[in-house]
Amino acid sequence: MKVKLITDSASDITPEDEKKYGIDIMPFDITLGDESLRERVDFTAPEFLEMIDKSEFLPKTSQITEIRFAEKFEHYYNEGYDAVIMVLINSTGSKTYENALLARKNLLEEHPEMAKMRIEIIDSHCYSLGYGYPVIEAAKKLIAGQSVDNVVAYLTDVFTAVLGSADIKYIKWDMNRNISDANSAALPPNRQGEVMHRYILGVYKLMENLVSTFPNILFEGCSGGAGRNDPGILYYMPQNWGSDNTDAVERMYIQYGAGMVYPSSTICAHVSDVPNHQVGRTTPMKLRSEVAMSAVMGYEFDLSKLTDDECYDISEQIKQYKRIRSIVCFGDLYRLINPFENRSASWMYVSEDKTKAVVFYYNKLAKPNSEIRRLKLKGLDEGKTYIVDNKEYTGRTLMNFGLYLPEYEKDFESRAWEIEEKK
Repeated sequence: MKVKLITDSASDITPEDEKKYGIDIMPFDITLGDESLRERVDFTAPEFLEMIDKSEFLPKTSQITEIRFAEKFEHYYNEGYDAVIMVLINSTGSKTYENALLARKNLLEEHPEMAKMRIEIIDSHCYSLGYGYPVIEAAKKLIAGQSVDNVVAYLTDVFTAVLGSADIKYIKWDMNRNISDANSAALPPNRQGEVMHRYILGVYKLMENLVSTFPNILFEGCSGGAGRNDPGILYYMPQNWGSDNTDAVERMYIQYGAGMVYPSSTICAHVSDVPNHQVGRTTPMKLRSEVAMSAVMGYEFDLSKLTDDECYDISEQIKQYKRIRSIVCFGDLYRLINPFENRSASWMYVSEDKTKAVVFYYNKLAKPNSEIRRLKLKGLDEGKTYIVDNKEYTGRTLMNFGLYLPEYEKDFESRAWEIEEKK
């Protein structure tokens, strides 16, 4: 059986091993200023370091295109190969893997006769020699006459073993692209509708194996606007990334809507940098943190760029979230102001025994000469007495009269009240 093993140049396999084991290495394109170069073709590794040292620009890499993959597959088909095994750079850091899948799909649609050549495309989940070394070992197995199935199983086991290589506590399972135009060469036309169902069952089977093998790892789901957030996957991944849009104002809409179906304990929300990378909006740290606190809170910052005051604020926010986390994640949610219909937004969580609550209020846009406003709460015990801002209120008062809202003079101001029964 004639089999070709292919990888990309990010595997850092040496030219000597490439030649020795007959591995086909597809190079990445690199831009340095106005100059476009191809790795391993236009320069060697030592030459590249020298070029960077002399250049005023930082290098930028571009993904290997679908066209290049299609040309590669066609080349080996025309050379009479029975199978191609391709191991590529981590799909969460590059679209190279996705492009290879698209090339295979489109090529088989245009040239169905090429289905006689088996094309296996493997996501390494690694960088550099993290997958370069397994590729060399796979090449040795092919040279020794082992079957394609054995080699593919070996590579799958190696990359699965990454999860067991350290005391890993958390994994964000980022399936970056929703599947579109899905079909299967293994099914007849009248059964193409099964493809997505079979795919999801395959995802569940994979997660069953991983969660059973690594029960102490917290898996967080993520895909195309939380496309992986379904009741089935929550059995394996108890929390899901709500959206890459981390702007605090946009997150009010996202989390308000997601909360209609999913509990807050499943919706991940991060405090990120400003101006926001998607909408360019600059909002206060306080608003960003208090929006994130109403779900599963996290931070995504370059800590080295924060001021001492900002680091202190973050430490205080974390302390606050730890105080209210159990109420937010496991309490009852009550919606007070709909952000889709108002210039502000508000909701609250109440503990099961109604002894504690937390109320969030967000002002999106300021209004001049605003009238006196009150926020009527929900879900409390009318007969209990509660402490709010060191003052005593009955549950009946808080739900029928409410709390006075501050006269906000600025956009994007917010407030979080912690409420506890008087003892």
